[in-house]
Order: sequence, then structure tokens, then C-alpha cells
Amino acid sequence: TAEMLFDAPADLLGGLVSAGVDIATFANNHGLDQHREGIVATRKAITAAGLLSAGADVNEEKAWQPLVVEVHGIRIGFLAFTRYLNKFHNLPDPKQPHVPLVHYDQDPETGGYDEAKLLEKVRAAAKQCEALIVLPHWGEEYRTSPMADDRRLAAKLVAAGALAIIGHHPHVL
Repeated sequence: TAEMLFDAPADLLGGLVSAGVDIATFANNHGLDQHREGIVATRKAITAAGLLSAGADVNEEKAWQPLVVEVHGIRIGFLAFTRYLNKFHNLPDPKQPHVPLVHYDQDPETGGYDEAKLLEKVRAAAKQCEALIVLPHWGEEYRTSPMADDRRLAAKLVAAGALAIIGHHPHVL
């Protein structure tokens, strides 16, 4: 809808389903590109397409709720968050649509959680499953190695109960 503000037809979700994708994350720096209405519409479209999802949702509580699925008798949890919102902010009202956000120390005014609150969420999520996968949208674009802050946070996530961390965002392998 503008330079670097993304919007796409919901029909594209069918491509993910056709490709065998079962779970999608909805926590990234573009989570508020179409404002709070976009979060509600995207969440509805994801569900209508038959996908499961972790991330942005109709309120703060749901946005931070891990997705837990059972596969071959093992409960696997997925907890997604982003570290950026491209100058957008979550509202202070927890009943409004929300993107799970953990701000970097240099950007504390984003309406996001600090690391301590994130670690509380990870510990709580880990108690709901046998394997917790944390999915952070983090890092600096086009940088080929993780940022020092993200490496430190990754160690804390594992100590808090994450079995695996799958980070994404930099646009490089």
C-alpha cells in the first residue's frame, strides 16, 4: 500500500497449504503495516485457509499464547515474537490487536516486552509442552551472523525452556 508497507490477497495462503505448510508465524516487523484491522483480517484469513498460527492476534493475551500441537504423542509448542515493528507501536490497551514484540534496549517505547517478561512467557509456554520452539523475528537485515544481543537472548531462551530457536529476518542465509 506504500513503500515497504505490505499487503497481499488472502488467497495466497492457499499456496502455503498446497505446499504442505501446516503452521505459519505471524510475528514480524510488518505485523502492523495494515494497522490493527490488518491483524484481525490476517488472523481470520489464516484460520479460514486451514493453517495453524502463532503470533499477532486480536488482543495481547492471545498474541502471546503459544500454539501447542500434538504430533505422534508429543506436545510441541511454538512461541513467536518480533524485535521490530518498523516505527509502529502496540497500543497500551491489552484488549486491542497486538503483535508479540520484545524491543531491543535502544528502542523501549514500542509497546513491547522487555527480556524479563519474555522469559516469563517462555517458562510458562515450556510447561505446556514437551518441546518448545521459539520463533524470533530478529537481527539486522543483510547481516550474515547473529547480533550479539540476539546470541545472549538465545542462551537465555534455552535456559528458560526453549528446545529450539528458529530465528528469521535478515534476508540472508
